[in-house]
Amino acid sequence: MKHCSFVRICREANLPQFSPLEDKQGRELCKAFVNAEKDRRMKERMKLMQQATPVGTIAIAESDGAITQLFFSCDTLPPDAELAETALLHEAFQQLQGYLLGKRQEFSLPLAPAGTPFMQKVWQCVVNIPYGTTASYQDVAIAVGNSRAVRAVGMANHRNPLPIVIPCHRVIGSDGSLTGYRGGLSLKMRLLELEHQRLGSVYLRIL
Repeated sequence: MKHCSFVRICREANLPQFSPLEDKQGRELCKAFVNAEKDRRMKERMKLMQQATPVGTIAIAESDGAITQLFFSCDTLPPDAELAETALLHEAFQQLQGYLLGKRQEFSLPLAPAGTPFMQKVWQCVVNIPYGTTASYQDVAIAVGNSRAVRAVGMANHRNPLPIVIPCHRVIGSDGSLTGYRGGLSLKMRLLELEHQRLGSVYLRIL
């Protein structure tokens, strides 16, 4: 079974199919080539588009027909990403601009953020925090089934690859403090104020 799997991954990467009788070093070398080839193909599939917005220049990445990352002007862009203007990236920016202008409250895009199963649970919970409301890190930890995982929730928020779209800016401290945000606290405050002004609300807690 190991040999069949090994031959399969070599075939998928268009690499020579080493015999299972060859030494371990040769097989490990082939596996390294396979992994490198997969990484290269993944980078080739990533398409990146940049656009000026009311909160500065933002870049959005697409891979395999889904939105995978959003970058603020302070972020480092993937050096090997392909600059492109696909229909999906145009739609993503249209929805983003609509949100930043107060004309849209939700995003309707195919998303594929990369993260651990726990991070995925956190992000799914964060996506469900309604526009114009906030939740604490403790609230989110309870919602994902582990009330003691407050720090882990904070780390998942920090590593959120799709800020704004996955609205981690709506997660605040239990005492109402803003705590941190990858785009900076001033941007976090600006996004919260935008939503609250549109709804005519104050910091409404949810969850």
